Amino acid sequence: MGVGLGGVQNSDSSESVGVPPGPATPPESTDATPSGSAGAQSPRSRLAKSRGTSKGSRATKAKGTTICRLCEKQLPKSDLSYHLVHCTAAHSCHDRLKKLDRAMQTFALRISRRKARMQSIFEAMKKALAPLDVVLEFLNQASSGPNASADGGATALGDAAGSGGKKREEDEIDPLQSTYHLMGLTRAAEEKFAQLSDPSIAELAAQASRLAANKTSAYWDLLSLQNPCAPPATHKPPKASASIKEYALVEPIGTGGFGTVWLARRRRTGDLSAIKVVSQADTRKRNMSSAVLLEKTILELADHACVVKLLFSFSTPNNLYMVMEYQAGGDCFTLLQSYGFLEEKLVRWFCAEALLGLQYLHDNAIIHRDVKPSNMLITKDGHIKLADFGLSSADKREVLFTTSDEEAAATSGDVASEVHIQPLKLRTGAVGTPDFLAPELLKRHEFSYEVDFWALAVVAYQLVVGETPFEAEDAQSVYKRILEQAYNGFEPPIAQVIDLPECGDLLTRLLVAEPSQRLGAGAPGEGCNTILEHAYFAPIDPLSVDKGPLWSRKSPFKPTLKHETDTAYFDMNALARAQAERMRSQLEGDGDEPAGTAERAGAEAAAAPAGAAAEAGGGGAAEKLDDSDEESESSFKSGFKTVNAMMLARSQLHEERGAGGEAGDEEEGEEEDEEYEEGEVCQVVEAVKEEAAKEEAKDSPS
Repeated sequence: MGVGLGGVQNSDSSESVGVPPGPATPPESTDATPSGSAGAQSPRSRLAKSRGTSKGSRATKAKGTTICRLCEKQLPKSDLSYHLVHCTAAHSCHDRLKKLDRAMQTFALRISRRKARMQSIFEAMKKALAPLDVVLEFLNQASSGPNASADGGATALGDAAGSGGKKREEDEIDPLQSTYHLMGLTRAAEEKFAQLSDPSIAELAAQASRLAANKTSAYWDLLSLQNPCAPPATHKPPKASASIKEYALVEPIGTGGFGTVWLARRRRTGDLSAIKVVSQADTRKRNMSSAVLLEKTILELADHACVVKLLFSFSTPNNLYMVMEYQAGGDCFTLLQSYGFLEEKLVRWFCAEALLGLQYLHDNAIIHRDVKPSNMLITKDGHIKLADFGLSSADKREVLFTTSDEEAAATSGDVASEVHIQPLKLRTGAVGTPDFLAPELLKRHEFSYEVDFWALAVVAYQLVVGETPFEAEDAQSVYKRILEQAYNGFEPPIAQVIDLPECGDLLTRLLVAEPSQRLGAGAPGEGCNTILEHAYFAPIDPLSVDKGPLWSRKSPFKPTLKHETDTAYFDMNALARAQAERMRSQLEGDGDEPAGTAERAGAEAAAAPAGAAAEAGGGGAAEKLDDSDEESESSFKSGFKTVNAMMLARSQLHEERGAGGEAGDEEEGEEEDEEYEEGEVCQVVEAVKEEAAKEEAKDSPS
């Protein structure tokens, strides 16, 4: 089984497996961005502060050395690749072990609830409970480790319910002893499992055995990282940031209905990140816990160059924190406000990369549902990344992003999975930004992936024209205009508003009221390819294999940054910035959860189902609902903390390699400046060329 970044190097071996590179970072360019971008603020005090912070972070690094962003150890740059392979592999093993423990505990909770239901409803079937005790005992012993007490099963259940599965995370692990312990438990359990006659209980036992086998495999992988010539040693998870105190808040860069986004610098390693802060109180008040957890899961598991990636996530009693990669180019909405409208070739490029991101999401049964310019972030190299999945929908019948077998087994439930899964069809109210809502959402009809195509067509129209086709004074008027123009035709027609025929044809075929008639309707993922094959995208050929993917090519737009923390491409109004600044001291002092709070919350959560069932008269439906709520709350508490080791290692390797080849990239970029001018500069150049051609035509003999 592969570990970490795909390889392990022993100290006495000459063979090694390298870190598979992520999407190639486009070369640096010397393109100049027009001055006067909206929101460009560079006060002397802020510049001095940002330079001072950057200088302080660089002072911690000796010449020729670097600090690993995962374990925060200082090492020579020449050893970085070798160190990251082992560091990431070790973290991956420990992370798998924690996930397996959490999966086992979640699975044990499900079985425990099933046991309670069977005991209350079928008193005459007491004999059927004994096999479940066998499975529960095995799961609890397997998840508690070799040093647990004899009553480790009950302790494991208590920890899972009370502290959200936070158990022995920082304790050292002896892989050899743990492997022998787990193998002995498995052998003893297999003899008992062979005597089970009930098929449903036998299936539960088989799932428990698979979880234990996966955990044993993780221990073996951890053992493979040890020096075979050295004596057995214990392992401890690599240190990684899991607190807001590990970051220095630079300034707020965005705000929305569900939280505030801050530009922050990690104190030890000095790298910049964007931290999204969501209030716990607001999350509970709006009943958005599942939506926040889904957003965090998408950001964590998504691995595509056109989707923003999550690096860390953690929580305190007051807030939820999601640390993401920082995109210095701002978003398309701020760029649109700066220029009024964008050039056709820039709109074509941005929409093509957004479609590639949507294709990846649709292939993984996810509907974005909030595609708009402000959720299309621009990297420092001018490429697009989709962000903000707070309103997204996911097909719960499928496992997102092909998750591992242990997670699939823990979340499979007691109902057999469907043999054939139809395309995702949902029915909810009008969720999203008014101007970008598809007609089927407004009419509360079934909707699917086509709502993202409608929204992207509105985005393209807005970027080309400067406003959406449904501009109105209030939301209700916007809804009315959407339905009227979708079913009665656009006035004026799109072809008259947009000069380029290919662009007008594409938008006309996407802005269709009936989803099944919309360009791209059909199987997930195939629709994006159908749209990308339209003549409008022919100049860039986004599906070309020879030219490579779009994100590896040079973008027609490259932000011009004055310094590392330049936030000129982010626009926040004065009121929102003042409100965010008032939160600074509160966030900087937001510490860990006080001792005993998690235990009290777990006890309350465990007691709630019993009280609700008594009020409902012991009804089965009420009991099922309570179980679901309890499991959801437990999963939210235990599953929000994340350390994305793979993305951390990739980003650091890309930055180190990019810094080494910066000079060569600049020389190459100078040769292509004329072809990749941006925005209004490109228009001026073309106008000058036309005037020069006219003058030459006048001077030359006829």
